Amino acid sequence: MIVPTKYHRTPTDVFRVHGFSAVIWANHLLRASLTAMQGVAARVAQDQCLHSVEPDMAPLAEVFRLQQMDELHDAERRYEPRPPLRRLA
Repeated sequence: MIVPTKYHRTPTDVFRVHGFSAVIWANHLLRASLTAMQGVAARVAQDQCLHSVEPDMAPLAEVFRLQQMDELHDAERRYEPRPPLRRLA
Protein backbone atom coordinates (compact mmCIF):
# COMPACT_ATOMS: atom_id res chain seq x y z
CA MET A 1 0.00 0.00 0.00
CA ILE A 2 1.20 3.50 -0.77
CA VAL A 3 -0.05 7.00 0.00
CA PRO A 4 1.61 9.04 -2.78
CA THR A 5 1.22 12.54 -1.32
CA LYS A 6 4.67 13.63 -2.47
CA TYR A 7 4.75 11.46 -5.60
CA HIS A 8 2.10 13.26 -7.62
CA ARG A 9 4.16 13.08 -10.82
CA THR A 10 4.70 9.31 -10.57
CA PRO A 11 2.40 7.30 -12.87
CA THR A 12 0.32 4.64 -11.14
CA ASP A 13 1.96 1.96 -13.31
CA VAL A 14 5.24 2.59 -11.45
CA PHE A 15 3.53 1.65 -8.19
CA ARG A 16 2.25 -1.57 -9.78
CA VAL A 17 5.72 -2.45 -11.06
CA HIS A 18 7.06 -2.09 -7.52
CA GLY A 19 4.38 -4.39 -6.10
CA PHE A 20 1.96 -1.95 -4.53
CA SER A 21 -1.56 -3.34 -4.70
CA ALA A 22 -3.39 -0.34 -3.22
CA VAL A 23 -3.03 3.41 -3.54
CA ILE A 24 -4.70 5.86 -1.16
CA TRP A 25 -5.39 9.27 -2.69
CA ALA A 26 -6.86 10.73 0.51
CA ASN A 27 -4.69 13.85 0.63
CA HIS A 28 -5.51 14.76 -2.95
CA LEU A 29 -9.24 14.24 -2.38
CA LEU A 30 -9.10 16.37 0.76
CA ARG A 31 -7.21 19.15 -1.00
CA ALA A 32 -9.64 19.09 -3.93
CA SER A 33 -12.60 19.30 -1.55
CA LEU A 34 -11.06 22.31 0.19
CA THR A 35 -10.75 24.13 -3.13
CA ALA A 36 -14.37 23.29 -3.98
CA MET A 37 -15.63 24.40 -0.55
CA GLN A 38 -13.74 27.68 -0.73
CA GLY A 39 -15.18 28.34 -4.19
CA VAL A 40 -18.74 27.68 -3.03
CA ALA A 41 -18.25 29.82 0.09
CA ALA A 42 -16.96 32.71 -2.03
CA ARG A 43 -19.92 32.48 -4.41
CA VAL A 44 -22.43 32.36 -1.54
CA ALA A 45 -20.76 35.38 0.08
CA GLN A 46 -20.78 37.27 -3.21
CA ASP A 47 -24.33 36.37 -4.27
CA GLN A 48 -25.81 36.25 -0.75
CA CYS A 49 -27.84 33.34 -2.09
CA LEU A 50 -27.54 29.59 -2.55
CA HIS A 51 -29.31 29.50 -5.91
CA SER A 52 -26.16 29.83 -8.04
CA VAL A 53 -24.22 27.07 -6.28
CA GLU A 54 -26.99 24.46 -6.04
CA PRO A 55 -26.41 22.98 -9.55
CA ASP A 56 -22.74 22.34 -8.68
CA MET A 57 -23.45 20.43 -5.49
CA ALA A 58 -24.22 16.78 -4.87
CA PRO A 59 -27.91 16.23 -4.16
CA LEU A 60 -28.90 15.41 -0.58
CA ALA A 61 -29.88 11.93 -1.73
CA GLU A 62 -26.21 11.29 -2.54
CA VAL A 63 -25.12 12.51 0.90
CA PHE A 64 -27.65 10.16 2.52
CA ARG A 65 -26.52 7.28 0.28
CA LEU A 66 -22.89 7.77 1.28
CA GLN A 67 -23.91 7.89 4.94
CA GLN A 68 -25.90 4.68 4.47
CA MET A 69 -28.97 6.31 5.97
CA ASP A 70 -31.22 3.40 5.00
CA GLU A 71 -29.06 1.10 7.11
CA LEU A 72 -29.14 3.57 10.00
CA HIS A 73 -32.93 3.89 9.87
CA ASP A 74 -33.26 0.10 9.76
CA ALA A 75 -31.01 -0.23 12.83
CA GLU A 76 -32.97 2.47 14.66
CA ARG A 77 -36.22 0.63 14.00
CA ARG A 78 -34.73 -2.63 15.27
CA TYR A 79 -32.69 -1.50 18.26
CA GLU A 80 -34.06 1.80 19.53
CA PRO A 81 -35.79 1.39 22.89
CA ARG A 82 -39.55 1.62 22.70
CA PRO A 83 -41.75 3.14 25.37
CA PRO A 84 -43.42 0.53 27.57
CA LEU A 85 -46.94 -0.47 26.62
CA ARG A 86 -49.61 1.13 28.77
CA ARG A 87 -51.85 -1.31 30.56
CA LEU A 88 -55.54 -0.76 30.41
CA ALA A 89 -57.16 -0.86 33.82
